[in-house]
Amino acid sequence: AKPEALPPEARLLVAERCLDAGRPELARASVDKFLGTRPAQNQFLARAYFVVGRVLAAEAGGLRGSDRRTAVLAAVAQVERGIALAGGGKYSFLVHNGSVVLWSIARPLLSQRSADAASALAEVLERTLSALGAAGETDASWRLHLTMELARCLEMAGRGKEAAAMLAKDASPLAADAPPRLKLQLCALQARLLAEDSAAIGKLRAEASSAGAAIAAAQQLRDGANVQSATAMAISGA
Repeated sequence: AKPEALPPEARLLVAERCLDAGRPELARASVDKFLGTRPAQNQFLARAYFVVGRVLAAEAGGLRGSDRRTAVLAAVAQVERGIALAGGGKYSFLVHNGSVVLWSIARPLLSQRSADAASALAEVLERTLSALGAAGETDASWRLHLTMELARCLEMAGRGKEAAAMLAKDASPLAADAPPRLKLQLCALQARLLAEDSAAIGKLRAEASSAGAAIAAAQQLRDGANVQSATAMAISGA
């Protein structure tokens, strides 16, 4: 009897495992075979686009300057196809996964310190945050992290005032349940963007003081202090 043919999805699973093992060339061969079966518009196709993006990013590793930027953005575009497919159907749980893949691919472009690269990344992050919101993403800390990265991209692109306004509008609601350290990072970023606004700086200093006290209290609890002492420290900084 002939051996049973592998289902197309098995090719995709192989491609994902090859990437995890650091073998993008094998991953490309496997995902190309999967895509050659003309798969349905489902979660497997979304994951295939994520794989293609990761493969293209790995292949761009030896490039420099504008060539690298072009190649990385092409990789990002593939991941965005997967995110759009996942968000448009019943696979919205994959939108978070796609956003993590996307940022791992795109983040190295920030090291170029290029206004053009930062502007392109800002557009990508705006679309990604919109997709996360539409998918009902519940990880507020992740959305806050990407929102802060968007602000940094806007600042690098020479759009600092726009970055400050965006943070004031979008970041504050997300920061409510964020870890204290992330709140402090947000305060520091806002302070830099609002360096000439004394009233806003005063408000940020108060928020930073409260977040700093919360961190100190958490560290006291970790080091064995009693609950009453740690609570008093947190309240004193509020």
